[in-house]
Amino acid sequence: MEKCQERKAVLALQPNPMRLTERHFLEVIAPSEKKLRPARKCYVCSLKKNDNRKRIRKETRYFCPDCDVGLCLTPCFKLYHTKLDL
Repeated sequence: MEKCQERKAVLALQPNPMRLTERHFLEVIAPSEKKLRPARKCYVCSLKKNDNRKRIRKETRYFCPDCDVGLCLTPCFKLYHTKLDL
């Protein structure tokens, strides 16, 4: 199970041309037994840095199931699926 999570993380960090060519739709992260309102870190927001040069952590309840990354509704979803270099 640990390898699977590492693999997903590596795949999310690599450039993915499929994310630019296919149709993708946002979905709400489904609740589980432990978390009523689960959230993920937004991939696009986490690439940005604040004034202290630390990465910004913004959590979102939405994700792209095809890419398996957390994304904010706007503008991050559109940016992630249209720009090659983020």
